[in-house]
Amino acid sequence: MSNHSPNLPQTSLFLRLLGGGYLVYLAWDLRGAVENGPLYAAAVILFALTGLALLGHTLWKLKNHEYFRNPEPKESEEDTEENE
Repeated sequence: MSNHSPNLPQTSLFLRLLGGGYLVYLAWDLRGAVENGPLYAAAVILFALTGLALLGHTLWKLKNHEYFRNPEPKESEEDTEENE
């Protein structure tokens, strides 16, 4: 049995990019609130590290083409009969 995980759909990788980017944005936005307490500092660090890890891993998978494209939906027989 292989330890290699199966490839993900390309759309999932783009959603991961958006999620990772949003976490980095949240960390950047919260950096001014660090003075309010250690919980804010922990949130900034957690969001930044998680977002950067998610972005890096996803960009690596996109760069190495470790994804599959979703196939085009096939027209059903009912759709083709209606169009004729």
